Formats: sequence, structure tokens, C-alpha cells
Amino acid sequence: MAQLILPRSLLAMRPLLFAANHRENGSSNRQVACVIQNPILAYILRVSPELARVRIEQAIAARGKEFTACNHSLFQIGSEIHYDPLLEEIGVHSLDDPDPEVAGTAATLLGKFASRAAETRFGAVTRVGAQSGQAVNQNWM
Repeated sequence: MAQLILPRSLLAMRPLLFAANHRENGSSNRQVACVIQNPILAYILRVSPELARVRIEQAIAARGKEFTACNHSLFQIGSEIHYDPLLEEIGVHSLDDPDPEVAGTAATLLGKFASRAAETRFGAVTRVGAQSGQAVNQNWM
């Protein structure tokens, strides 16, 4: 029975996710949108991590005038509601995000929840950055 309920509940949330991640008429409803989107993504992560992956990755990648900046708070809010190792995996990949706020929140997430494997990956990323002349926060080593 749960298998029948779950997909319908997730399908019912699709318009909410779309509306939450987009701005209407050029106005910024960022705080309201993020209050809606990020908890919904945390719920989907809790009930179906495999369905959550693509939605979280899309929310992190959303950029431009037509989108809110919920990706700046997704790791923080999502992990406070429900932490799953999938967030760690996406967080490790987001360390290289061109948006410094996304990369920073990914680093914060990993600082709180990272496994040894993620810490090893993070160390490799910071060493590569140091070798290329980029500024590196040595506190994470």
C-alpha cells in the first residue's frame, strides 16, 4: 500500500517544487520559496533517496534570474530536517561549485556530517586547490 501512496504524494508535490524554485513576475520571494522547497526535498530524501537525488541536484544547479537562490540554504535546511548519506555525496561534488555560497554550505555540511571517505575526498580537493595557487582553508585538513 505504501508503494501506491508514495508516488502519488511525490507527484502531488511537483507543482510546489516548481513554484518554490521559480520567481514569479520578477519578484523575489526567496525566503518563502526556500521555506517550501527545502523541507519538501528533505521529505522526499527521507521517503525515497533515489527519487530525491535528481531533484536535489537540480535544485543545487538552479541558477539565473528566473530561479530563487534556495541552493544557498539547501544543505543546511535539508540536513537539519533529515540527514542522509546522499547529501554527503552531493555535498562533496558541490565543493567545486562555481557559486561560493553553494560550495561554502557544502563544506559546512561536510564539516558536521562527513564520513572518513568524504574527509579524504575533501582533503584531496583542498590539496589540488593549494597546488594550483587557490586560497585554501587549512582548518579542514
